[in-house]
Formats: sequence, structure tokens, C-alpha cells
Amino acid sequence: MKFIKKLWRGEISLTDTFWVMGVIVNVAISFFKTFLGWWLNLHEDVTDLKLTITLILTIISLLYSVFISICIWRSATKYILTEDASEDEERDGTWGYWAKVIVAFNWAIFIVLLILAR
Repeated sequence: MKFIKKLWRGEISLTDTFWVMGVIVNVAISFFKTFLGWWLNLHEDVTDLKLTITLILTIISLLYSVFISICIWRSATKYILTEDASEDEERDGTWGYWAKVIVAFNWAIFIVLLILAR
């Protein structure tokens, strides 16, 4: 629970937050959803269960995406502030800005796809 609180506050490094929690965990969730969908399609007798499981996994995936987007944003903000205050001239917080651009771009794509799906 302590890790989740630190993650939520942006106290985990941007590298770990973005790449591990944002990319690797999302890929693992996608593989799990794909595998479960494949397995459910092999079993025609669980039609009602398919819809319920798909709905639950979609909600969990969406909630995780919101959660991790906020965590990445906060971690990127701390990274930018820390790097801008750094005495090392080569480190300027660029990766923090890029992380924010990627988060914003992903949500923009999500909203456009929602609009187009109507």
C-alpha cells in the first residue's frame, strides 16, 4: 500500500512509473485480456460469462489507465522541477515534458475514438 501511495503522489521515479507501471503493466493487462478473450471464445457455453468478464476487465483497465496517467503526470512534474533545479546543465527535464505529451496524446486518441465509435 505504501508503494501505491508513493506512486500516486509521483514519488516513484519517472522511469519506473512510465516504463514499468505505465508500459509493462499495461502490456501485461492487454495480454491477459487477449488470452482470456481467446479462452472464452473456445467455450461457447459461457456466453453470459463472456459479457460480464469483458465488461469487468474493461472497467478495471480503464480505471488503471486513469490511475497510472495521473501517476505518470505527477512523476513527470516532479522530474521537471527536480531537473530544472539541477546544477547539471545537460539535464533539463525534457523526459518529463515528453511523458506529459504522451499521456495527453493517449487520452486525446481515446476521446477521438469514443466520439468516432458513436
